[in-house]
Amino acid sequence: MAPSFLSQFSSPASKLVRCFRKGRDGWKGKHQTLKADYKKLAKKSRDLEKSRENWRTRARNAEQHAAELQQQIQALKCRRPCSPRRLATADR
Repeated sequence: MAPSFLSQFSSPASKLVRCFRKGRDGWKGKHQTLKADYKKLAKKSRDLEKSRENWRTRARNAEQHAAELQQQIQALKCRRPCSPRRLATADR
């Protein structure tokens, strides 16, 4: 198989082999670099998504806590009786 494949080229086989290896090694190196970049970006994306979800959860909890505190404030305002002095000040 090799002799018939190489017979279609006019250059010597040693030069062809060297050229093919150089091309293959370049392709492999480029592929490995791209694969490493892909892994880095995938990890970064995964970490960012995890961080965003963490912040979303914290924001939801903070909103829920703020709503509970507002309800407590309203309940305390309703329970507290109004003094005559406070009523006079509110009428002004």
